[in-house]
Amino acid sequence: MTPPSETGAPFRLEGSQFQQLILRCQQDCTVDDVASAHVLGIQVGEQAIQGRFRAGDTIAIPVRYLPLVELPATIRLRSASGCVDEDASLVVKSAGAAEQLVGPGEVRVEQFDFNQGMLRGFAVNRVNGLHNPVMFLRINGVFTRQVAVDRPRLLDDGGCSFSFAAQLYLSDFSSNGFQADLHALGQEAPVASFQYLRDRGDSLARQVLELEAKLAQVQQMASLQVATLSADFRQQLGAQQQRIDAFIDYASCLLFDQVASDALAGADAAALEPDPAMRQKINSFRTLIASATPEAGIAAASSPGGGAQPPRALKVGARSSRLNFGWYDAEGDAQGEFRWMGQSGMVLNPAPNRVLREVTIELRHLFKASKPMLRLFLDTREMEAVVLPGSAPNVSRITIAVPPEDLPREGFQTLRIDSFIAGRPADEEEGGNDQRLLSLAVSEVVFTYANGEDVVQTVAD
Repeated sequence: MTPPSETGAPFRLEGSQFQQLILRCQQDCTVDDVASAHVLGIQVGEQAIQGRFRAGDTIAIPVRYLPLVELPATIRLRSASGCVDEDASLVVKSAGAAEQLVGPGEVRVEQFDFNQGMLRGFAVNRVNGLHNPVMFLRINGVFTRQVAVDRPRLLDDGGCSFSFAAQLYLSDFSSNGFQADLHALGQEAPVASFQYLRDRGDSLARQVLELEAKLAQVQQMASLQVATLSADFRQQLGAQQQRIDAFIDYASCLLFDQVASDALAGADAAALEPDPAMRQKINSFRTLIASATPEAGIAAASSPGGGAQPPRALKVGARSSRLNFGWYDAEGDAQGEFRWMGQSGMVLNPAPNRVLREVTIELRHLFKASKPMLRLFLDTREMEAVVLPGSAPNVSRITIAVPPEDLPREGFQTLRIDSFIAGRPADEEEGGNDQRLLSLAVSEVVFTYANGEDVVQTVAD
């Protein structure tokens, strides 16, 4: 190796990328050395550096895993012949920073069994020992339940291990048994499954169990639909009563005005004009008639003359009554209003007769999760969604794009949101007395349709 000049070692730590530490050459040199990265003396990466380099060239030291150590943790560099500046270091301040460097890792379940009414197990993560595992059960394909995870422990060969447990209840058991799928946040497929059957060798029992799980899904969806129809019926009944009251008021004004006109008008008297108060009632009545359907009401609100198209996008705010099932009361902070959801929630489509193209959900908060884990349905059809980081103050943005060939012409009535992860603040440390079951908080939901004027209008109700 070319001897180091007075400026120091030829390579210096510049920064990091995913699973890499980036070194930049400070001077022209020829190097034949081995550089390694260490955390508290534990080697986490190594790279041979050989050849001739010019000032400005970069090389990378791969970092494939991180051990379980106290945070903040410092990654330091070492080399056999002094080719790297050992004074430079990279500080990992949080578990999130560790995840950015090596990823969340992969949870592998090594033990998973049923004992004394609880599902217990043991799992390892050999890639990222600093990752805080969040796990949940999906029971019989329908119900989700949080899994208690013990504090991770350091493995001798890197990474971490931890035990976990989840309570089961009698309601989880059918006449043929139950099935539980274990999920870990950040991994799409279940990391483990447990199935309990009355007769383990009977394939018919397994089929019956699957059928019972599907029936439970149908029952859950039916109950949500009944709640939605009930809320929609009450809303429509209130609107209908308002129109009847307006019609009675309007007809009474016309009747009394006609009686007054007949009594006061002479043969040569000029026709009486309605007074301003009666004109206002007439206009109010016509507006109610025009708003008999959601599309007509939106068009009338956007253009009193009735000539403009309805807006292409309708925004449902946190206080809207269209968040009609599974939602707590609206809350607010300095950044705006939001509304917490329980395990499931429904949002009514403001214009169900229009062709829907896209739905966007803005999430303000997530309970016990860094990113949402959801199932989304338009009526009874499950839809794929794209989850992206949201713009402040929202933490995530979820977009459901409806392919034109998959969309019925009559559109959809409801958007249903099911969250895999939920919990009660009272169960957390310093969680207070809040016993609500929380999963996510929504600031707004935007429905975008196939046609209309290119504007976004907030739904009033």
